[in-house]
Amino acid sequence: MSIDSNKFSKEAKSALKIGSDISSGGLVWRKQPDGTGIWRYDFTLNGNRCRGTIGTEGSGINLSAAKRISENARRQAFLNKFEPKQNPSYGDKTFKDVAQQYLEHSKNTKRSYWDDESRARKHLVPFFGAKVFRGITVQDIEDLINVLRHKNLKNSTINRILFLLSAIYEHAIKRDETVRNLVNQIDKLDEGIPQVEVFTDEEVTKLFAAAGRNTTYQVILGLARYAGLRAAEALGLEWKHVDMKNRTLHVCQTAMEGKIIKNTKSGKARPLYISDDLYVLLVNHKQARPSEGLVASSQGGKPYHHVQKIFSQLRKKAGLEIGRGYHVLRHTFATKAGEQGNAWALQRALGHADIKTTERYVHMSAPHIKAMIEGMDAHSSG
Repeated sequence: MSIDSNKFSKEAKSALKIGSDISSGGLVWRKQPDGTGIWRYDFTLNGNRCRGTIGTEGSGINLSAAKRISENARRQAFLNKFEPKQNPSYGDKTFKDVAQQYLEHSKNTKRSYWDDESRARKHLVPFFGAKVFRGITVQDIEDLINVLRHKNLKNSTINRILFLLSAIYEHAIKRDETVRNLVNQIDKLDEGIPQVEVFTDEEVTKLFAAAGRNTTYQVILGLARYAGLRAAEALGLEWKHVDMKNRTLHVCQTAMEGKIIKNTKSGKARPLYISDDLYVLLVNHKQARPSEGLVASSQGGKPYHHVQKIFSQLRKKAGLEIGRGYHVLRHTFATKAGEQGNAWALQRALGHADIKTTERYVHMSAPHIKAMIEGMDAHSSG
């Protein structure tokens, strides 16, 4: 039975009462309270009723797409491949269920899994939660963006959350062709020129003073400020990775959510030199705490779940304003090191996969440029 497209005209839809249907050739359009419709297929073949949800107009399903999907369902039924769905199709699951299945799927394949898990748990699931996945609209996503902005999140952070949402959509599309990626209809937020936040020398001194005699807290601060470690790298560092004799750190694993992950964000291990300032902190810490297992650990030797809670306490005690997190210590290290002008060496030290990420830290000051030129002059004259 062919589908009569004229039955689904704009005029016919407009005249229809909410909750009523238009149907033709097994294709069904039902009017929703907002005036848009939801597409379904419903036909009988060889005595068997075949029906299912195609998707909403709000999710981008138009007449042409609905006809194609409906006809494909009929073709599958004719070839005896149609299986009546006992459970909801992928798009009919709740957002929470789809997000959890995406995270489970990516747990062993994405290095950014823990970042994704955190963003989904903190932002996406609380907002979309029990919503039917295919029922989410572009307006819902725009509302999410407004909520995130009211949380004072930066545009770059919101873009990462939207990137995760897009990945969840792509995961769903592979399992349900009726789903459309609505994030593609959202413009990426303008991140402007990246501004590198740093702590002044005076502020760093205040942070260490706030740590007092707690050598664990001192080392946590020092690993970021004097070696540029990420929070997860500092929490995952073990004493067996610290060579005090040759003054070398071997960054090869991380700790997130209280669990050791045998990898780094870039997927590559890297050696780092232990500076004089960090060496003193490590020596003092080694004398105060067991020199086996994790360098920085909670009671019982287990990894800390988060470093931000510790850092927030120290920042407050030091009298510093809210807003700059632990990662700013890493930025401070990178900026100081970047004044030497060697982006390639700094890239290796920071563990960046892309040199462009490193280049934002390399901005030599006038005295450093003068010293570099004087060094070149001395070399050429020698």
